[in-house]
Formats: sequence, C-alpha cells, structure tokens
Amino acid sequence: MGRYRFSVPQPFADLFGENIGFWMAEHLNRKCGVYAFLDDDEIVYIGKSKDLFQRIPTSFTSNADPCVNQIKYFLTPTMTDATILEILLISNIRPFNNEEFNDGYPPKLFSTDIDIYKDFSSFPDWYDEKKYPSMSQQSYAWDISRVLEIDMPQELTREAYRKFISTNKEEFEKKANGKIWSAARISKLLDKQERK
Repeated sequence: MGRYRFSVPQPFADLFGENIGFWMAEHLNRKCGVYAFLDDDEIVYIGKSKDLFQRIPTSFTSNADPCVNQIKYFLTPTMTDATILEILLISNIRPFNNEEFNDGYPPKLFSTDIDIYKDFSSFPDWYDEKKYPSMSQQSYAWDISRVLEIDMPQELTREAYRKFISTNKEEFEKKANGKIWSAARISKLLDKQERK
C-alpha cells in the first residue's frame, strides 16, 4: 500500500533533512504568508504565497542563491496582507534575487514595523533520524491526525509517536473502515466537506 510522501527537492532536503517535508506539511500546509531566503545574515530573496508548503521548495530551486542556508517565514491572515507586506519588505530591503524589481524598485513611500530577523519564524534544524520516526511513520501519524481532527505532539519524537499511535490507532482504523488512507486522499475528502 503506497504512502503519501511529503517529498521536497533534493537540495532542499540536503539543507534541512529528509523529514522537512513532513514538518512543512504540519506547519505551513495551506497557510499564506511571506518567506525569505538568507545567506547567513544577508536576505537574498523575499516571496509570498497562499500555500507556503507548496511554494517554498519550488521557489528555493528557482530563486535561491547557492549559498542560502536559512529560510524564514511570516504567516498572514490573508493574501492581501501577504502581498502588501512583501512589497514593503522588498522596497526597503531590496534583495539581490528579486529580479522583478531589478530595473526599478518601488519608492520607499511606506514602511513596516515587521522585521524579518526578529519577527519571522525560522525553519527547524536538521532532524535527528535516530530521535524521530521514519517518514512513513510520520505520514501515518499525519493521516490519523487529519481523519480524527486531533493535533499531533508538537515534537514528534519516537516516544511521542508510539504514545500517539497506541492512543488513536483503534479509533482511526474504525473510522477509516479498516483502511490506512493516504494524506492525499484525506485532504480531498476534507475539501469536499468544506464545500458542502
């Protein structure tokens, strides 16, 4: 039975670890906001998206400087907020890789109190493979949390994973009619429910 893998481009996985796709699905799936790529402390690119989970890895492969070693993000309530914040940050910081503004940045008519270094959240460091469950185990836990509409432990260590599974496995399999549904299928079902 196939599992839904939260795969990311290999350069992205090399930087943050093979499990970063799972972390992103948990924290950024369908979340809108602004993100920034950094080379040490230098901001080299700023972007926005209505789904940071999908956009950041794609943007990383096309816009990131080879020396990028940090990614920061800021969630916004709406895409309008994200668009305005992106424009304000780009016009004030003027990152090198924002090509759309290379021929003429917007004038600095407005500013924002939001600071990328202080107010943006950071991607996690490399996951410890000995401490955390495998990708397939994490995907299984993700399936359970989506079907039962419950939160997973903030830090999904192997110990937390075993406790989470033992507590919820029976109820999940009963609700899923004995089948281990993929996260992709669950997502489609939830979309249909939201449209009703």
